[in-house]
Amino acid sequence: MHRSGATTGVLGVVLTVLVLLAAAAGAGLRGPWSADPPSASTTPTPSETPIVPTESPPSQEEETPLEPVEPPRDSGGLPSWLADVAEVVVVVAVLGAAVVLAVWLWRRRRRSAPSLIPDHAPGVTTGADHGDEPVPDLAPALTRARRALGVGAPPRDAIVAAWVSLEEAAGEAGAGRVPSDTPTEFAHAVLERTSADPEAVARLLRLYRAARFGRSQPTSDDVAAATDAIGRIEETWEGRP
Repeated sequence: MHRSGATTGVLGVVLTVLVLLAAAAGAGLRGPWSADPPSASTTPTPSETPIVPTESPPSQEEETPLEPVEPPRDSGGLPSWLADVAEVVVVVAVLGAAVVLAVWLWRRRRRSAPSLIPDHAPGVTTGADHGDEPVPDLAPALTRARRALGVGAPPRDAIVAAWVSLEEAAGEAGAGRVPSDTPTEFAHAVLERTSADPEAVARLLRLYRAARFGRSQPTSDDVAAATDAIGRIEETWEGRP
């Protein structure tokens, strides 16, 4: 609970900083800001009484020469339309980075979330070397798996049925399953939480994948290897030597 709140607080701070950086970048692209108010008009107000000139206008030779008007200098800033486009690009990039960061933090928090399943849920036992982490009772599933390998079914069907028995046992308990786990991945994870011989587990999983997804037909030797793996798992999953 505390870790989730801390993660949410950090995410809020990061998002706020990113939005402020986007605003600052957009303001910089628009050029310097000036708070000087516009000057008042210097156009003289016409008087009620017209002024009659008392002297003759100066001749053309006596006119005061006009000072040359300097052309406006380029301030060096970007055109307004280009500044607008650049500002939009910066804001979109910052928001995209914020979304990516939020998704990453959410996935990390979900992976680290503890299991909500009680330690002594029905059909769940605790492994000898795995603390209080719940593990389903695999004995009935292993019995069904060994039986599926010995009924004389085609090798492909027998091996697939043996592994599916373990998947069903793990799925019924639902001990610590992550929504993204496939049944095969979850059954493998459950077996790894027990004291089952890891080589036997890996061999059975390899035989199952070859039978389920491989192009070549499994043989009776593959069925025998799967039977040996099931027997080894039965002997070791509860911590027996």
